[in-house]
Amino acid sequence: MMKTKLFAFILASVSINALAWQVVQNNNQNWLSSIEAAPSVYAEMNKYFLKQDPSNDARAYVENFVETIHANMAQETYEFMNQKLAQPGCVPSTQVSFPEQLTSKYNFNSKHEFESNFLKVESYTCLGKLDLDRVFETLMSEAFQRKAINGLKAIRLNQNTNQACVETKIFGLGTSRYCLTKHVQKTQNQYVIQSFNETNVNNPSAPVYFKETINVITRLASGEISLYNLMYARSVDLSFRGMVKSKVEDQQEDVRTYLIEGAQ
Repeated sequence: MMKTKLFAFILASVSINALAWQVVQNNNQNWLSSIEAAPSVYAEMNKYFLKQDPSNDARAYVENFVETIHANMAQETYEFMNQKLAQPGCVPSTQVSFPEQLTSKYNFNSKHEFESNFLKVESYTCLGKLDLDRVFETLMSEAFQRKAINGLKAIRLNQNTNQACVETKIFGLGTSRYCLTKHVQKTQNQYVIQSFNETNVNNPSAPVYFKETINVITRLASGEISLYNLMYARSVDLSFRGMVKSKVEDQQEDVRTYLIEGAQ
């Protein structure tokens, strides 16, 4: 059950058919940092505080949080990739953590409770010598998602807006129904893919209050392909954290297997 929950949560953001994507092709190194969250991202996060702490107006904190986390994630991505690309070969790694504090500007009880139940995943996977575009197409495909995510009930795609709406149902945890929009940049040797979860749909029992995901697919100098994943996510309160960490780490090999299988 825990494994099912986690990977519906982590990987559902890679759900759109590659042919549907509007892809920006440039070498702008500030492209990732320049992405702005839609107003609904702030509204969905604020619903947590309207429910848990209605006497406290948290809107200023929510605005600061979304902007701060996005800037920090962009910087983390740049620094991580620069470090990995400086290494002589492709060296895989996985880090799963539960940050207790993500921002410092505001100080109130519901803010601390909100930040103390985040899941952070940062992984780097080596896929061998494959075609860069084919790996991108596989990662973005519905077929890959259906193999990689247990609990998936439905996907609705919009080819004009790069939007996907996803429904997952996990026994003991409830149903999540949310929509996200992918932003995609392509350079000669890399795809950068970013998304915020933008809306929860039809009052799900397990809403996603905040999730931002960054994926980077890179063709290395050796001809190998690597996949970087960075995610910060807040849904229901987390429990059994040791098991959560173990299951996230175990899943990385499955993701690698499915990507290689689909991209060959």
